[in-house]
Amino acid sequence: MTRPLLLALLVAIASCREPTETTAVAPVKPLLVEVVHPRRGDMYDVITVPGETLARTVLRLAAPISGRVVWMPSQPGDRVTAGTVVARVRSVENEAGVRGFAALDAAGVLGKEERRVTDRLQDQLNASDVALRATFDSVVAERLHNPGEQVAPGDVLLELFDPRSLYAVCHVPIEGVADLVAGAPVVLKLAGGEIAAHFETLLSVVTPTAVTVPARVVAEDPVRPPLLNAAVVCDVQRSARHNALILPRSALIGSTIGDRASVMVVDEGIARARSVGVGLRTSKDVEIADGLTDTDVVIASGQSALAGGERVEPAPAASVPQ
Repeated sequence: MTRPLLLALLVAIASCREPTETTAVAPVKPLLVEVVHPRRGDMYDVITVPGETLARTVLRLAAPISGRVVWMPSQPGDRVTAGTVVARVRSVENEAGVRGFAALDAAGVLGKEERRVTDRLQDQLNASDVALRATFDSVVAERLHNPGEQVAPGDVLLELFDPRSLYAVCHVPIEGVADLVAGAPVVLKLAGGEIAAHFETLLSVVTPTAVTVPARVVAEDPVRPPLLNAAVVCDVQRSARHNALILPRSALIGSTIGDRASVMVVDEGIARARSVGVGLRTSKDVEIADGLTDTDVVIASGQSALAGGERVEPAPAASVPQ
């Protein structure tokens, strides 16, 4: 085959081939992300400290004479009304007389007339028992003696308290007392419930071992349940910011120690890291001091896994694949 004929054949074969297809590159699909907008509201600086309940009105009923407790039915936790007799104490002399009459009766040496006289005398001795009364509606906090026991003058038999006089003493770290203001709101947490209260005053003493200052906290309504010396938790408000820019703590990247933190914002469809200033903070929210505005869109979930620069698409929480 001659050279010109071979070239013509190759051109004919090439002209019969299909054009080569090019592979199209699919565009990268944006990541669906859950977002949140900063909101305006009030922020409160709250410290949580332990405490216990005390009572302003306490009555310790003590034996006025030497003798024996002959009657005392109340137990700790019982409620008694004002004027109720809660204990009786028999003097040593009367106790000796009653025992003497009982011994004569047991010996069978008393005649009919003598028995009538001794019964009358014994009733008089019993009637002269010293009665101890509650002076106000109260709850029995403690019973320190039992019927049948011998007591000396001044021995406390019962301790009563007025449940309406209960308050709390909370132990505030010494470095935090300067910001406390009289009347500041407090939430008392007691026995699984919460009670609205307010800070009244600091006590003039420092707890040496814990370096805390006791703070008196008064409930707005009667403490329920009415427990004396019960452990409580006090959420004490020290200061407030009104119309603050607030963001959920979950939107922050990493720790919030110090006054700076990082967030991931959506800027024209791109995830970008941004440094923000942090002010007051609670267990759920933080105050944003600078770096964000009300119109910014902040990634609220999964932001720690983003490096920045990814294409993202804001979506409601229910639309974001888990």
